[in-house]
Amino acid sequence: MCNSLASNLLKPGFADAALDLAEKAGGLHTLPRMMCDGLAANLLKPGFADAALDLAKKAGGIHTLPQMMCDSLAANLLKPGFTEAAFKVARRAGGVDQLPALMCNGLAARLFISDFTTDLHAILDIAEELSVDVPMTLARLVKQDSEFLDYVSSIRNRLELRNDDERRECLRGLAGGSGGGKRAKPQWAEGQLVEVQGDCGYKGSWWPAKIREIAPPPKQSATVVYSYNGTETDTVAKRRLRPVPEVAPLAEKDLGVGSELEFFWKGEAWWEIVVTEIRGDGAIHVSCWSGANEY
Repeated sequence: MCNSLASNLLKPGFADAALDLAEKAGGLHTLPRMMCDGLAANLLKPGFADAALDLAKKAGGIHTLPQMMCDSLAANLLKPGFTEAAFKVARRAGGVDQLPALMCNGLAARLFISDFTTDLHAILDIAEELSVDVPMTLARLVKQDSEFLDYVSSIRNRLELRNDDERRECLRGLAGGSGGGKRAKPQWAEGQLVEVQGDCGYKGSWWPAKIREIAPPPKQSATVVYSYNGTETDTVAKRRLRPVPEVAPLAEKDLGVGSELEFFWKGEAWWEIVVTEIRGDGAIHVSCWSGANEY
């Protein structure tokens, strides 16, 4: 019995829902494979089981369900527009039977972002016009090269903040700074507002959340609910948490080229950024990425 199945087994209705889904997916022997992925954590969400079965049928048959129910697909399945976007990409990869292989990587987590899918299909359109094999291009770039996903995501991360109001609302100084001295070890409590460290951004990002549950020792983790939608939960290591920082208002001196700041991206997370240009009209250009992906 895998961890995800065991941790959900006592939830009201979970066992019946799991058995019912397994039978529809080809038999009870499919249960261990399906329950050790993101499916177990999402199974009781209204409409999830039906959406998963429908997706599997369209992807080649119910037998494809176990291999598709990886964490990234299960977490995104009910997001508006996800299924349509997934099939559109799969068709360009050679057919709907390509869907299971495509969904178990970072692609699934980005498909509901319209900017990303627009840019991805624009790139595939160019490949088609140049008589480049589109399915092979997609397979090489998406399945085998995760850096490509980051690159496409970063295309629109070059930002321009046009006025003082936007600066005040969306920018803050780099929380924590680089000051020396030893800091007290934070104490965590259920219900506490925190920020969770992420990978996106110039050096990283911080996602506002609330602690729902703290794992008992010796585990060093906590379950949080992200603030941007109020429903998505995640279990994260405590080392990835920080208390909501107290950050002083920005002054003009903080807005020079090379300044490292935090930008509240799309009302979801604080992205660490660097100012790359300040135009004569006061507009600020910033970069959310470093190295090869800097703009």
